[in-house]
Amino acid sequence: HLFLFFLIHSFGKTRFLLKIL
Repeated sequence: HLFLFFLIHSFGKTRFLLKIL
C-alpha cells in the first residue's frame, strides 16, 4: 500500500509540474 501511496504522490507531483509548464 505504501508503494501505491508513493505512486499517487508522484503522479500528483508530475501533474503539478505539467500545470506550471
